[in-house]
Amino acid sequence: MKDPTPSVESLYHDMLMSRSPAERVRMACSMNASARAIIRAGIPDDSWETEIDLRIEIFRRFYRADFTEAEMEPIVAKIRAHAEKRRIED
Repeated sequence: MKDPTPSVESLYHDMLMSRSPAERVRMACSMNASARAIIRAGIPDDSWETEIDLRIEIFRRFYRADFTEAEMEPIVAKIRAHAEKRRIED
């Protein structure tokens, strides 16, 4: 089953494209913020110790369908290294 129908999909596409690029970016940012809030709500407060641990857990939940655990590990290491570098520079 394909939902929506091609005519509805075309109408939706046209409606989105009629908005300015800035409006489309604002919409995307808003949807991302909403998704982050929903994901954050599902992470128990006692399951992370530092803000970077929380960020990494959000990353894992966002991208678990896109990366294997083995692929995520170098990314997580870079997130931690970047956070540590920023902490030292601040």
